[in-house]
Amino acid sequence: MVRKVLMAAAITGAALLPVTASAAQILGSDAAACTSGGPAIRVTVDGLKDRTGELKLELFPANDADFLKDDRDLIKEGKFFRRVRLPTPASGPIVLCIRVPTPGPYALLFTHNRDGKNKFNLWQDGAGFPTNARLGR
Repeated sequence: MVRKVLMAAAITGAALLPVTASAAQILGSDAAACTSGGPAIRVTVDGLKDRTGELKLELFPANDADFLKDDRDLIKEGKFFRRVRLPTPASGPIVLCIRVPTPGPYALLFTHNRDGKNKFNLWQDGAGFPTNARLGR
């Protein structure tokens, strides 16, 4: 079952909040959406195994049929999909921002592509969801 995200989610913690001068720098191509008041989701990522490779945050429609569906298919069907990619920062807190079309439920997927290949490697790469449900390995 896909957990729905309503303008606040948790990879380890996420929210749509005003940014203060003491807050961590918001990263990613959609960072301006979080600093201007959105609509956007701000995600704090903790617990990376290392600081290699790249980070990717993807936003899907909040239903089981569309979650993890190929982005080309979603776009062709007129459904919302968004992806933010960036190199893993060498140090410091990791706070990502992803723009959403309107406030409402969405499904998020975060991946840490450690090996630099554009294919998820179950044995090397990391993934996170805004839920604590066990997904197997």
